[in-house]
Amino acid sequence: MHEIQKEKQRRLAAPGRVLARSRRIIPITIKAFGKGLVAVLGREDVGVDFGTSTCLAAVRGRSVVLREAALCALDRNTRNIIAVGDEALRMLGKTPGHILLMRPLKHGSVSDYDVTTRMLRYYLRKVQGRRALLRPRVFLCVPGSVTDVEKRSVSDAMLDAGARRTQLIDNAVAAAIGAGLDVTGSYGHLVVDVGGGVTDVAVVSMGRVVARDAARAGGDRFHEAIMRELRRKHNLMIGERTAEELKTTMGAAIPRDTPMYMDVTGRNLILGLPRTVRVNSDELTEAMEEPVRDIVEGVHSVLERTPPELAADIFERGMTLVGGGAMLPGLAETLSSQIKIPCRAPNDPTACAAFGLAQIMDNLEAMAELLA
Repeated sequence: MHEIQKEKQRRLAAPGRVLARSRRIIPITIKAFGKGLVAVLGREDVGVDFGTSTCLAAVRGRSVVLREAALCALDRNTRNIIAVGDEALRMLGKTPGHILLMRPLKHGSVSDYDVTTRMLRYYLRKVQGRRALLRPRVFLCVPGSVTDVEKRSVSDAMLDAGARRTQLIDNAVAAAIGAGLDVTGSYGHLVVDVGGGVTDVAVVSMGRVVARDAARAGGDRFHEAIMRELRRKHNLMIGERTAEELKTTMGAAIPRDTPMYMDVTGRNLILGLPRTVRVNSDELTEAMEEPVRDIVEGVHSVLERTPPELAADIFERGMTLVGGGAMLPGLAETLSSQIKIPCRAPNDPTACAAFGLAQIMDNLEAMAELLA
């Protein structure tokens, strides 16, 4: 009897037997504590819309979870990053000389590889959590107008930031999906993405871009135009943050029915002292005429190169306005009146590309053909 018990103990203690038992135990543990393990190990799929002025991130099954400014504060001497995102945005126009505020991504291309990598690592950690162990698979939006070398640089930066694998998706396609358009059908859709640096105009059909153009007119051009107008009319110098506040508060692409007024404080260029002037909304509308005209010309240029059948679909269905600049009052009406095509903007045009990434990740098998 004692020999039989010893033989059973010997078999149970054998390495192969222990390994077999361990393999049976592990799946049960993951199944029982799956949610806790996912929180610790990290999430598999993350979608990132890294734009010139804003970074949005979506997690598979959770939609958009991050929305921050694509800005960082950098020490010129040590190259250390002091602040990233919204925290750096609060420093805009208020930093000493040794601190540089910069946007590492300009017009879809990487201007500073090292800073871009560290910023992306910060965003991934904020989405996953600092204690996450698994490297995520990242779906990354890129403008189709950039070159293959620029796409590769953005992809490499994401890999160095901690991604296990990167999958590029055309920004126009993702924005169209997020805006509720069926891009897989044989219909033409005109998507106008007014971003911070450029306005990407694209005709999308059957999951691909048929014609596109990138106009150098975006949110930054609006800010520069407002700053230039106040300098010319009132001899007043203001910062980019004040110009953005003016645009957000009372800016419009067409004159308002009831003019709005706002007191603006800046530096007088003649006396060199602080001064406050009253600005009305009509002055801002006049200042933004040039960048609005550039957007209209970009849309017109794309329609000239669009096949006739797709142009007929666009004339029937209209164009879709997305991006942060789409929130400018009167811009959709201006495009509609100038191009003679109906124009609509979704409820949250800034996050359309991120919403599209979330839908692609949730339906990856059905939308695999949309991946670049």
